[in-house]
Amino acid sequence: MKVIKIYVALAAICALSLAGCRPEGDDILSYGYNDGQAFDAAKQSYAEQFKVLWTAMNCNYGIWDYEEELGVDWDQVYKEYLPKFQALDDTTRQTRVDDKELEALYGEVLNRLHDGHLYVQIKNRQTGKNLSFSPSVARNMRERGEELMWNRNNSTDLHYYINAGEWKMIDFDETNISMAAKEHIFRMSKLVLSKIPAFIATLPAEGTYAAADSLRNVIENMQASANGLIDRINKGNDVRTLITDYNSFCEVYEIPCGMMDLNIQPVDDQMANPNELQSIRYALFPGNIAYLRFSSFALGKHLNTTDLQEDSSSVYASYQWAIHRVWHHWFDTIQVLSKNNELGGVIIDVRNNGGGNTSDYQYVLGALLPSGGFISHTMRTKNGMGRLDYGPKMPFRYPTYSAEHAVIDKQPVVVLANVNSVSMAEITSWGAKNMPGKNGKLIGTRTWGGLSCLIDDPTYYSLDYSGCFGVENVTPVYAYVPRCISMFGEDEKILEGIGITPDIEVALDTAKYIYNGQDTQLERALQYIKTGN
Repeated sequence: MKVIKIYVALAAICALSLAGCRPEGDDILSYGYNDGQAFDAAKQSYAEQFKVLWTAMNCNYGIWDYEEELGVDWDQVYKEYLPKFQALDDTTRQTRVDDKELEALYGEVLNRLHDGHLYVQIKNRQTGKNLSFSPSVARNMRERGEELMWNRNNSTDLHYYINAGEWKMIDFDETNISMAAKEHIFRMSKLVLSKIPAFIATLPAEGTYAAADSLRNVIENMQASANGLIDRINKGNDVRTLITDYNSFCEVYEIPCGMMDLNIQPVDDQMANPNELQSIRYALFPGNIAYLRFSSFALGKHLNTTDLQEDSSSVYASYQWAIHRVWHHWFDTIQVLSKNNELGGVIIDVRNNGGGNTSDYQYVLGALLPSGGFISHTMRTKNGMGRLDYGPKMPFRYPTYSAEHAVIDKQPVVVLANVNSVSMAEITSWGAKNMPGKNGKLIGTRTWGGLSCLIDDPTYYSLDYSGCFGVENVTPVYAYVPRCISMFGEDEKILEGIGITPDIEVALDTAKYIYNGQDTQLERALQYIKTGN
């Protein structure tokens, strides 16, 4: 075992010397999440912190060959910026290093990089604040800030098409966290209100017993609170605050509700966890065009029957089953229409979709493709601590729907995307352009530019020398970087910082959307399916 460890260490040193790492003693440190020694120097000075970041990125970042093609010289960055960080350590400085100064300096270093997932956290040793850097956000703000900000602050919907124009919807179904929670709170509040009059009638006349009068006051307050919850639902108040207040209502009035034989259920904790939440929308447009939109690639646990909760009194279970219902409404409609040779086409809308689980491919584009998986593109891993230590290129197979289903290889399939389509939303965009039946199109605007595979669990570090280094909010330097790098097309291009370019470029007419809710990107997709151009 000792011989093996020595061999590995020597191999790492050789690799580093060949691959361009700086000839410093700490180059052989792993920079894994549990390697405290690697980050110790960063606690002592700003220059040492910069060295740690530079070396850790040098050893772990997976697209240095691509960055070099785009003009990034990482060695020159070291030479140019080390003196600037050393100047921050100058003991003759009259002022401390404030967050804005440090943020500006690291911004110059990091914002030239192109990976769409890269996230770096730097702790200011003098203020104690953790500063965050996302080069992809900075890049998209520079290049497409107006589109980016509009889409972040506005989420298109289908209300215009309930009654309007040639594209008036034939069928429609949707659910989301707000709808599920509000429906549950409304139902429980109405139940409470329905029981109160009969219960008050059983109490002794007012002034007979002090205890009864006290209970009557509690019940009347409960009644006012329940009416207040309903009023807020009707006014469309913020659902997060509504959930918090309703759960407090359940706790405060648990005893009187028990006396009335009421089993009111609070909203489950899962509903407050953004990673658990999903909104999904199905529509059928004229010409039998089946439309699907969902907020993130987090469908699997709601569609896999082994993960669905059975407790009917749980709002989270109701929410899961609603997701299940809406997706099947879309999928089953496609199956029936396809069987009857009546399907006009399919639209998958991944605008403003931030990505998520790879396994969800089977429920989206993969639900239209043959079972057995779909090889979309090539991937490679980081395979050592040397700057250019890469593993072999391997085709990556995404899962497709395994149950028997109609394959949609003749009718047009459109994916709608924009600048806020990220990661798995971009993989789906690429898939549409490369469907086996050549019947897919990407319509909208160029995607975000973060297409590689991300795993931020630090325990995976030792597998690929990647994933993340340091510990978030703990070590003075932390970053997550892609574990696998995606490469597209016959020439195996890396598209980080570029994204997927649509086959038909069309920007959303925001003036029309603001005026009446008309979605010109969606209408272009519908027009393409209807006319073929």
